[in-house]
Order: sequence, then C-alpha cells, then structure tokens
Amino acid sequence: MLPPSPIPEPTPSSSIQPIDAPPNPRFASHLPPIFTEQLAREHELCEVHRRSEAESLENSTKLKRGVYCALS
Repeated sequence: MLPPSPIPEPTPSSSIQPIDAPPNPRFASHLPPIFTEQLAREHELCEVHRRSEAESLENSTKLKRGVYCALS
C-alpha cells in the first residue's frame, strides 16, 4: 500500500476568496443577474400573453356586437 501523498498548501495567488453574500437572498438585488434577467423575460411573456388574450376577447365582443347589429 502506498503512503498518502501530502496535500499542498494553497498559495495566496491560487487561493479562492469566498464571495461575501447572504446564503438566502431575500431581495432582487441579492440575486445573480441571470435570475433577474430570466424573471424579466417571464414577466414580459406573461404581459404579451395577457395582451393577446385581451385583444382576442375584445375582437370576440366586437364580432358578437356586429352580428347582432346586422341581424336587427
């Protein structure tokens, strides 16, 4: 059996400094940009969907009113 190899001590140039951030982000400013960008895209898609649904409902209402007016 081979003896375990010694683990080299990290040098100051190769050591990784931990990021000083809270482990549980509570505000949008604590989130990494990738999450806030994705959230913005999701909000934009929801808004596009909402507008599309509102326009569809409005067109449906106009069509019904047009048909009733034409039959009268």
